[in-house]
Amino acid sequence: MSAASTAPPATLVPEPFRDQWAEMWAAHGRGDLPTAVALASQMEVLLEDLHGPRHPYTITMLTARAWLTLCRRTDWPATVELLIKTALRRQAARAQPEADTLRAARNAHACWHVVAKRDTAAAQSLAGPLADMLTALGLNELRANVQGLVQAQASRTVS
Repeated sequence: MSAASTAPPATLVPEPFRDQWAEMWAAHGRGDLPTAVALASQMEVLLEDLHGPRHPYTITMLTARAWLTLCRRTDWPATVELLIKTALRRQAARAQPEADTLRAARNAHACWHVVAKRDTAAAQSLAGPLADMLTALGLNELRANVQGLVQAQASRTVS
């Protein structure tokens, strides 16, 4: 199965962006995630300028960029920030499917755990925005998990 056949449908973006959309997913299919993320970022900026931050086209591109960034598995703190932004923007726009909003939130939480294992200070700085986003989405068990881990880290630091 080719990467093009596994890409989301081009109809998710307006006609002038469909070639770039296909190029972005082809780069992903080749494993060239830096190029795929760069293309998504470029298209997101243009779509936001044309349609605004809550338009479905812009939200689609933000969601694609967040997912491609997550696939890179590089800058974990920045990935957490992007996933928080994505979940909150999707919620504010009432973007469909709602499952994608919840997936972005859960991915932010999972990535935050990676940050917490590697950089306690970065995890603590992200904990508040992450907890706020999880609260806004009604993911209270995940929020409690974040708060509990931050408290446990703080008590280990004090001890």
